Amino acid sequence: MRSTRTLPAVALAVLLIGAWPAVSSAQWVIESKDQKTNLKIGFLIQPQFESLDTADAAATSKNIFLRRFRILFGGKIADKWTYFFETDSPNIGKGTGTAGLKDTGNIYMQDAFVTYNHNDAFKVDVGMMLLSQNRNHLQSA
Repeated sequence: MRSTRTLPAVALAVLLIGAWPAVSSAQWVIESKDQKTNLKIGFLIQPQFESLDTADAAATSKNIFLRRFRILFGGKIADKWTYFFETDSPNIGKGTGTAGLKDTGNIYMQDAFVTYNHNDAFKVDVGMMLLSQNRNHLQSA
């Protein structure tokens, strides 16, 4: 009787520990000695598995690829100047469906801008910014 209750409790404990949020450290920071300028480099990777049945149901196409791979650069140039750049390379290694060929991926610049921060009430951004279609798009990666 005791072992039948212990197994679900242990499984629940392992599930909770595995689901506990961890601090993300996918960013490197290079700072000057006076800490007035810095460079932050980060990345975002989203792997994906896809299994598709063909139209005649004779075979199954299976893909393991990078759905999203992004490199982010940001930092501070001076006390009032900051910058941010974000690249995106979607579907790297995804099968194209023709003779087993894979997508080699393209690199797109999503955001590239410089910000002048006069004070908290007045900031000016200059550059290229990918605008969202609605508020929920701002919450994604």
